[in-house]
Amino acid sequence: MHAPERWFKRRRQELLTDAKGVEKVIRALCHQRQRASTEAGREELTTVLGYFRKNRRRMQYARLREAVLPIGTGDVECTNKLLVTRRMKGCGMRWRAAVGQAVLSFGGLDLSGRFEAAWEYLMAKRRDWTTQTRPCEAAC
Repeated sequence: MHAPERWFKRRRQELLTDAKGVEKVIRALCHQRQRASTEAGREELTTVLGYFRKNRRRMQYARLREAVLPIGTGDVECTNKLLVTRRMKGCGMRWRAAVGQAVLSFGGLDLSGRFEAAWEYLMAKRRDWTTQTRPCEAAC
């Protein structure tokens, strides 16, 4: 394995496992920029550094992994394919925006295993709404 590949793998591992990984990668990139032998290399590293600095709050991968949260777009893309494509784009299906959104929302709750809790919440809100005294009834 060549030195650039080892450097990349080390930085990648820091991002994934170290809570201060982003800061370590930024420092390593600064060091590489100082050592760059060409102006084009320095410019490219400056661009990469700008990206890391701008997005450092979004790159807390070690914390996200510790909390067992997804760090990539794979889950979102898979959900989109399963939920939207299969449910909304079936042969001959046509949806008004409000109805389509309701179908997607309930489908998402079902796929995430949160449907029952959400349904209980909605029914409790409905009971509260229907049992409240309406202002016009109180005046009569």
